[in-house]
Amino acid sequence: MQVVFILLFGYLFKIFAENPKGEQFIILILSPFMIAFMASSFIFSLLMLLSKSPGLVINPSGIIDNTTGVSAGKISWDNIKRTYVTQQRSASFLTIEVSDPEQYLKQGNPLSRVFKWVNHTFFHSPIHISAHALDISFSEMVETIEKYHKKYGRS
Repeated sequence: MQVVFILLFGYLFKIFAENPKGEQFIILILSPFMIAFMASSFIFSLLMLLSKSPGLVINPSGIIDNTTGVSAGKISWDNIKRTYVTQQRSASFLTIEVSDPEQYLKQGNPLSRVFKWVNHTFFHSPIHISAHALDISFSEMVETIEKYHKKYGRS
């Protein structure tokens, strides 16, 4: 899918570069950024597919989230205040509200920090986990995380 977007934005950039006017100028400026974002997203997805390491680890000490390019990494149960399901278009995410969101907002490269900030601003947490790239259903992932949080998290 990312390849389609890369080609689409490349095509739009070419068209509007030849004849920039009005609203087209905005697309001319945004297209290189969108191409770079989609290309990096494609490369990350490809690396995830080829990787032998698990995308998500749930154990007595917490969660290790490596599901996306903006993943939170290790999240201890003590830091998790609550979890809830959020919807973004047709995708479901488990939102993990933490007691110290700044810790996770500072992690990663500048682009991932921007996405974490947007998630935190609109969905009250920088941590959102999808089962899309995992070998587990979303409901099973949510159930497992909630079970472990109840057992190992703070009361």
